[in-house]
Amino acid sequence: MRRLLLLVGLVLLGTAGLASTAKDAPRVEQFSPTGTAKEVRQVAVRFSAPMVSFGDPRAPDPFEIDCAAPGAGHWIDARNWVYDLEREAPSGLRCRFVLKAGIGALDGRPLGGERSFAFDTGGPGVLVSRPADSDEIDESQIFLLALDGTAEMASVADHVHCEVAGLRERIGVELVGGETREQLLAGLRVPGSSGGMLLRRLGVDDAAKAEPAALVAAEARRPRRGSSP
Repeated sequence: MRRLLLLVGLVLLGTAGLASTAKDAPRVEQFSPTGTAKEVRQVAVRFSAPMVSFGDPRAPDPFEIDCAAPGAGHWIDARNWVYDLEREAPSGLRCRFVLKAGIGALDGRPLGGERSFAFDTGGPGVLVSRPADSDEIDESQIFLLALDGTAEMASVADHVHCEVAGLRERIGVELVGGETREQLLAGLRVPGSSGGMLLRRLGVDDAAKAEPAALVAAEARRPRRGSSP
């Protein structure tokens, strides 16, 4: 009986030791972003233990990367690695980062914990609009909307609306095209105009270079009295 109890005790002690070892294994301590995120320019990762010699420019990337957006990774210090995108991530993007097989900490210990991480940028959203929120507008205002990806025009008309401070009413929009839109785009080229920021957010220096479905003109229209909503 004593031998049996001693054997059970040794087994339990060994199991506890293995659990403690797994818990203390170096791992990815933080990965950002995850889930759905907008305005992504950088992926940042922190490990729980030193992974590389500080200042070593030859240290390889720790991940296999599946991402359509071009970028480059580098170590900030022994525990922190970042992946810088060449430009802000567009909508509809999904990126996956998987730790390379056999990767370990600087002291030789293999990595434990989660090994695969991912994020996406969701559907198209408004990056910036002109006029801005703080500008004075009229009831039939025409807005220029810079989107972070190409969108179906019918979807823009169905899902974009305006709101007026103090009112609960949602004001729908109608898309504007033709000569009126071209005149609005021409105004973006005026030196010193606020349109420069809008173009920079699209990554272009001229409205003519912007993807038409990513630079939308929409007019706010309040429903007529007596009409159905």
